Amino acid sequence: MFRRLITTTAALLATGLVLTGCGAANSGSTSTPDTSKPLRIMADVTPHSLLLKEAQKEGLLGDVKLDITEISGDIDPNQLVESGDLDANFFQHVPYLTDWNAKHTG
Repeated sequence: MFRRLITTTAALLATGLVLTGCGAANSGSTSTPDTSKPLRIMADVTPHSLLLKEAQKEGLLGDVKLDITEISGDIDPNQLVESGDLDANFFQHVPYLTDWNAKHTG
């Protein structure tokens, strides 16, 4: 039961990540996303990193490869995404991003 829950959750999250990535890559552009390079994503070790690893292991991401950076502690993932060090952070949601954008310019 627990494995099924993890797999289902991972599938849903992975689908959201892939669709979000594809939408961002195609908005205002006609280029196809480069799947030869891994998606550099930041996630906390438990449970997010485990979910991403399981989704990748189960083949739920299609051609998308992940380069997962595991974090713990007080790190600003949006700063790393903005600087280009990462492509995405796992735990982004609209209220967090809205608050972050209000405090930062650019």
